[in-house]
Amino acid sequence: MQRAIAPPTPLPPSPVEPTATPSPPVPAAAPVDGCERIIALVNQVRQGNGLAPLAYNPQLTAAAQQYAEFLAAHDVLNHTADGRTLDARAEAAGYTTWVALGENLAGGYATFEEALDAWMVSLAHRDNVLNPGFMETGVGCAWNAGSAYGAFFVQEFGTRS
Repeated sequence: MQRAIAPPTPLPPSPVEPTATPSPPVPAAAPVDGCERIIALVNQVRQGNGLAPLAYNPQLTAAAQQYAEFLAAHDVLNHTADGRTLDARAEAAGYTTWVALGENLAGGYATFEEALDAWMVSLAHRDNVLNPGFMETGVGCAWNAGSAYGAFFVQEFGTRS
């Protein structure tokens, strides 16, 4: 079996433009449960494209949440900022026997919808969202008001054998 990892493509920060009706901010201590809204949004996009929804996976969520917290604490947005690769982080969280993994990162967006919109205009991130080979997902969010990004969003995608 071939193990495939989606190519890391860091998403540059995007300034949040002020609007007449500002988007609600991500809570200061964005809980994992609040981040699960990303799964619902991604599944709406997938289903709109004729794809099966992704199943929630607690190990991928643990890996995503830990990484989101690391990114926020270090004010960085990079797929290997902690010195580890996606597969190492997923396996450390107990997601083993995987055959495919992918990861989307976003920072600097005020809402989950804005993060998803950014992913959908980036080819590599869009490919992860619309990859029919991915079956499971987990998400993590963190907030650092003193950082250049503010909110950090991490979504892990996977399929196990």
